[in-house]
Amino acid sequence: MRTARRWLAICALLLGAPWAAGQELPGTPSGQLPPPLRSPYEEGVGKAAPEPPAPQIQIIPIPVRRERPRLLLVPDLRFATGYSDNIFITPDVLGFRPVGDGLVSIAPRLRALYRVTRDVGVVGDYNLNYTQFFSHGDSVQNAGTLFVGYRPTLATHAELGIRGGTAHVSEFSESNSEEGHVFAAGTVPLTPFASFGLSGSVGVREFPDRTRAQSRALSIGIGPIVVPLPGSTTTVEKGEQDVLTDVAAGLSINYAATGALRAAYDFLDDHADFSELRFRSHRLSFAGVNVWRTWLSTQIAYAVGFRRFTETPADGSARRRDTLQDLSVGFLLTPRYLADFWFTRSATIRIDYDLLLDRANLASADIDRNFVSVALEVGFLPLTPGQLGRLLLPGWWQSKSPTS
Repeated sequence: MRTARRWLAICALLLGAPWAAGQELPGTPSGQLPPPLRSPYEEGVGKAAPEPPAPQIQIIPIPVRRERPRLLLVPDLRFATGYSDNIFITPDVLGFRPVGDGLVSIAPRLRALYRVTRDVGVVGDYNLNYTQFFSHGDSVQNAGTLFVGYRPTLATHAELGIRGGTAHVSEFSESNSEEGHVFAAGTVPLTPFASFGLSGSVGVREFPDRTRAQSRALSIGIGPIVVPLPGSTTTVEKGEQDVLTDVAAGLSINYAATGALRAAYDFLDDHADFSELRFRSHRLSFAGVNVWRTWLSTQIAYAVGFRRFTETPADGSARRRDTLQDLSVGFLLTPRYLADFWFTRSATIRIDYDLLLDRANLASADIDRNFVSVALEVGFLPLTPGQLGRLLLPGWWQSKSPTS
């Protein structure tokens, strides 16, 4: 039982991450699987190595009616520290120089699972991520997801829902953002060892503090008769709003009882208010996860994306094209003593390295980002409303409970 519980926790932490985003925000943890490879239920990819069989004990079955709880709350907490040589990540499109800094972050998370029927449920997920940079202020990210899931079997499921969030960066206001999306997804098994998934989303992302200045020459005249005048006029636009459309497909194959390979493709169309920032991208993602011991797992992920900006610059130069590569390697340590507390279901120490490269036909648009981090991720025991009431308001709950 303990092995199964520990493996479920390991797998949840392997695949747990915020939702897909077309542009990474400051303070985003490294070591995450590319968005198309994630599951909305954040489950594992295999089974833990079996333990030696227990001695045979004669058990007399006693029929007991056990009703599954209709509402379940699942809390988690993540502490991390790390260093990035490009903490703001977006200077390529905004004209800023890369900045390196260390950071510490704390990220509480709460999931709520409500069972409507045997096969249908409602899942809510809220994440708060606070990051303190050593020398460049802080960032706060709020993220939430709410979806209705249909799951007749463990391997077959479909989801329809909404997701959104906000980000605030104290010393890089150009990254402040608000966004919301509607999404649909589904997964079906192809064989006992392989499954196929498909998802799509459409939404809006707004950057309220981004500005753009345009200069125009002055002239006077009507129709073909125009006389240029000395000087120019400058118009400043504030606020950027992007319409994002994303379609993804993925394949997962369990190559052993303790590991799996995943491959995915996704297409993103980013229609930005600022015409020079409009682009379409095609991305391929690959990942391999494996459990070597009950206390050691590894994760390797690689993604390559090709972006093509759709507008020709005003100066007549070539349209921007770039290739983004993201390589992450993670080691997950799950020593037994960390998960043996009465209030925890799992505890994992993560050591991650992430390399992000962007190579463009414009030299000023190149990006290099190295990020190394160490994190402690703790999963607390799920709570039912009754348990929560007895924990927070024992006197009131006892008075409202029926006496035996």
